[in-house]
Amino acid sequence: MKSIGSYIGSFILSVLLIFALIASLAVTVVSIFAKPDNIVSLMEQENISGIVYSELEKYFTSRQNDTGIPADVYMTAIDDELIDYVMYMEINDGFSCLRNGTQAETELYSSFVRKDNSVDKALSDFYSDYAESIGYEKDAKYDEKLSEAQKNAEKVIADYCDVFKFDAMISHGIMKKLSPFYNKLPTVQLIVYGATVMLMLLMILVNIKSTSATLYWIGICSLISGIICAIPCIYLKATDYFSSFTIKQPQIYTAYTSVMTSATDTLLKYSVILASISIIFIVGYVLKIKNQGRNTGK
Repeated sequence: MKSIGSYIGSFILSVLLIFALIASLAVTVVSIFAKPDNIVSLMEQENISGIVYSELEKYFTSRQNDTGIPADVYMTAIDDELIDYVMYMEINDGFSCLRNGTQAETELYSSFVRKDNSVDKALSDFYSDYAESIGYEKDAKYDEKLSEAQKNAEKVIADYCDVFKFDAMISHGIMKKLSPFYNKLPTVQLIVYGATVMLMLLMILVNIKSTSATLYWIGICSLISGIICAIPCIYLKATDYFSSFTIKQPQIYTAYTSVMTSATDTLLKYSVILASISIIFIVGYVLKIKNQGRNTGK
């Protein structure tokens, strides 16, 4: 019969192991969504660029009476490639700020600039054609108005493509405050994973004379951890919790809810995998006990 000492030791280690496994699942999911490329891929899957295009069209249409510039001037120059490019740069700049703790020393709309700035060219052509149609001579005031229109367009497009509002968070110092935690994520991963492995090894040592006990404790810990992580995920999905997200601008709403939903799905997937692995340990424990019973019977 297993000694009371090994039982108490196994129980204490099992409690710690459950917390370690839960932390391992959590830090794994966080690390996945802490990479800009993964976020960009998710935005592409959700067709955020299409939503941004529709919202930009609504904006420029609503403003054409005030600016005198038809919405088509902008929209014929804007395509998914441009939106994807600006959106990627906004996301990349946001994560860069997270890593460095400071905003990149670039001009305000530098992420918008590319070799073929079709919007600038469309506005330049429109202003040029309009000036020629009314016989207006292109002077310093003309250049000033054109430059102002181009910068305003770039600002609007950059703002609509900043679907996570990184620029706002940077200006309010939020990213700087989050930077130390973000940079410590790899260290936290190493500590959590290391602690999990160490606890499993200690469990094996405590039950060195009983393989069945080792299988039992690790299996139960894995099962409980998987269930604990799965329950809130199931609740969030069953209640469609993220649909109540307060910011209703379509591109921002879709971006944030997509990340939160995907993170929930990922955690649920890993929770189910962990719980499934636990079944292997538990089945191994049952088979080991039965085998020991048959040997004892002999």
